[in-house]
Amino acid sequence: MSCSRFRKSRHLAARGIYRLTIAFTVLVHFAASTAAGAPTAIVAHVSLEPNVVEPGEPVTYIVSVRGVKSLSPPEISFPSGLQPFGAPSREFSFYMDNRGQHTTTSFRYRLLPTEPGEFTIGPFSWSQRGREIHIPAVRLKVVGPQGETASAPTNAAPPLFARVSISPARPYVDQWCEITIELFRRGVELTDDIQILNLPEKGIAVTPLRELTPQRRTVQGRVYDVRRFRGFARFSTAGEYRFAPAVRVQVIVPPKRRTGPGSPFGSTFFPDLADFFFEGVQTHPYVVQAPRVSIQCRSLPKEDRPRFFRGAVGDFTLDVRLSPTNVSVGDPITVTVTVSGTGNVETVTLPAYSPGKTFRVYDAKLIKKDLSPDGMWGSKIFEMVVMPTTTNVTSLPPFRFAYFDPATERYRVLQQGPFRIHVSPQIPVPDSLETGTPAAQSRRILGEDIIFIKAKPGHLLPLAWLQPPFRIRLIWVNSIPLLVLLVSCYASLRRAAMRDGVSRRERAPAAARKALKEAEKHLRREHVEEFYRLLCKAVNTYFAETLQLAPGHISPDLIIHKMQEAGIPQPILRSAREVFDRIDTIRYAPREQKIPATKADMRRDLVQIRNILIRCRRSGI
Repeated sequence: MSCSRFRKSRHLAARGIYRLTIAFTVLVHFAASTAAGAPTAIVAHVSLEPNVVEPGEPVTYIVSVRGVKSLSPPEISFPSGLQPFGAPSREFSFYMDNRGQHTTTSFRYRLLPTEPGEFTIGPFSWSQRGREIHIPAVRLKVVGPQGETASAPTNAAPPLFARVSISPARPYVDQWCEITIELFRRGVELTDDIQILNLPEKGIAVTPLRELTPQRRTVQGRVYDVRRFRGFARFSTAGEYRFAPAVRVQVIVPPKRRTGPGSPFGSTFFPDLADFFFEGVQTHPYVVQAPRVSIQCRSLPKEDRPRFFRGAVGDFTLDVRLSPTNVSVGDPITVTVTVSGTGNVETVTLPAYSPGKTFRVYDAKLIKKDLSPDGMWGSKIFEMVVMPTTTNVTSLPPFRFAYFDPATERYRVLQQGPFRIHVSPQIPVPDSLETGTPAAQSRRILGEDIIFIKAKPGHLLPLAWLQPPFRIRLIWVNSIPLLVLLVSCYASLRRAAMRDGVSRRERAPAAARKALKEAEKHLRREHVEEFYRLLCKAVNTYFAETLQLAPGHISPDLIIHKMQEAGIPQPILRSAREVFDRIDTIRYAPREQKIPATKADMRRDLVQIRNILIRCRRSGI
């Protein structure tokens, strides 16, 4: 009876476990299918251009979404104090790769700040086509204007000034310090031609100054555009250094436009066609003087200075290698020492190496130097020869190198070794090898070394037969004019090819100007497709002539690459990329994705294309 009850209870328990297992499996599959079926959220890219402004200065709020087509603009509630004006514009950009076509949709909102303060736009959530799109938050700083009334302070910041900063302010001898020159401008348009003047030349080594990413800052309640230049300096002797760098700029002066009957346009938005290239902009040089800077360069501390210190300042590493390690007495051992790191690498030398009386040491020689263009980091490879003079040595003593670390203001010692070597006795040389003559007992006669002269020499040839024939000499003499003729023909063909390349470059502005004139006619008639076709023709024709390529080989990527090589600034490159993408989108995008272009948009694109061509012409492209 008890056995049957036990079997029955075990059977019920097994059935319960089986049912729980099935229920758990179904629940897991349901959760997995729900998670897989739920659409993943998309995070949009948000930016503000610019992010520091004054009241009344327009701001562009940009929302970009990748991978989703046919989106409608999101309804965004902007904070109080930011007044949107105009409907948001929609832009498309796409590119092709091995995985297919990728589309990015961007929405641009024009905002007008009405009061100062710091505003946070977002975050927002936005549903489109069953997909959840998250728009992250961005911050906008609106600075209130100061000093614009009659009681404005007399020490208000000027519209154009410069600042200089050096870090660290009290460097050590041979320590690299950072020099930053900042050019502040407000309401002044400058060209890209900027020169730094009045840098010290004696007792200091200065690397070339490189321009950093532009910024926007507030000075005394006003917003300034800041161009920054950074370089590095190293002082060779201790003492006080005073210098006042200056910045020479080219200020753009707007020309007086002719809007009378002689101009094809009745507004000042367009320059006269006679001033299409090069005459439309006037510049005047101006020197901006920065405040005087005083630097106190310190000597290296004498406390705890190693006796083998040779003036290295920075952060270095040491590598020492020996070859060979199995030698005989008097055989050379090559010691290769590599010193690398950041600091005054150019002036680094090795300390004297004294392994003891059991070695003969020769001076180290520099065999390779690999430095960065500015000389701030790199490596040096030295070689020295060491010869053991006895077999009573089993190792080469360690090699040490000392340098001063300005970050910790302490001397550091690098050491490698000792190095294991095996020195065997010198092999004796036989006397016969020392004298260079064979032993007498090994000498044997191999043959006769005297040849008798013939008693009967036979028939002698005439002397004229031994000289080159006269006709061969005649051929060589006559071939010289032919060679000169061939060389002159090759030079003429090369000059003609060079003249053709120069003439093509000279024809480029005229060809672009002709295409843009045709585009202006279609602008007045509001023929969108023909207008943008002529803009594309102007760009392709100009770069085809200057780069000496076929028009079909010209692409936006090639143009942007050539502009980067010419050193054109990033803002102009971004503007060029945007207008090229807009032209391609209007011309090649599907009909449902085409952007409606207004007359104002067409006029703006015409001006941008003209400015891009002028910039490329001045940069030598």
